[in-house]
Amino acid sequence: ILLSSGLRIYTPNAGFSYFMDAIAAVFIGASMHPRSRPNVPGTLIGVLFLGVVGNGLDLLGLDFNVKAALQGLILVVALALAYLVAKRSRRSLSA
Repeated sequence: ILLSSGLRIYTPNAGFSYFMDAIAAVFIGASMHPRSRPNVPGTLIGVLFLGVVGNGLDLLGLDFNVKAALQGLILVVALALAYLVAKRSRRSLSA
């Protein structure tokens, strides 16, 4: 809604570029929950994380395609680390 009001016209695909960032923020937030469920505080942390990473890549002046590839790689690494930490904590609780 905010994007359409700034453009002063309705375009169905105007926010399509934000779709992957929104899904990634939810996945990062869910990985922080003990039961791996989506939650609001975790999603806010995911949004902040992706915002800082995106801003840093913009400041480096990278090409859009390189930026998207690096964001995907960073997302995969962050989710893999969160999975390993959760797996380790579950193992230590059961032992």
